[in-house]
Amino acid sequence: MPLRIQLEEEAEEDLRAAGRHYRIASGDELAERFLEQVRELLELIATQPDMGHDYGEIALRAELADLQWFPLRGFPYLVFWTHDGTTLSVWSVVEAHRDLPRLLRERFRE
Repeated sequence: MPLRIQLEEEAEEDLRAAGRHYRIASGDELAERFLEQVRELLELIATQPDMGHDYGEIALRAELADLQWFPLRGFPYLVFWTHDGTTLSVWSVVEAHRDLPRLLRERFRE
């Protein structure tokens, strides 16, 4: 049974910003395609929550010790999540070219 998907506040903000960027830069069609790719990936992760790459080294908070990531198909974004066996907590959806260690450390300080 798939895990319940929960977007944390940071991930919701990331998705709004990315959708807005694609809408302004290239129109509604690209923005919708981006959001559809995110939905498809989250649905897949919800059925295979351990499919990601480990990123626990930035675990400044206990709930992020098992942080995983996976690239978004067709877009230069990475999705970061944890799960507890029933809920998939999506923490971030960020551009892959960013300084990820710094960004995530700043974002996830206690």
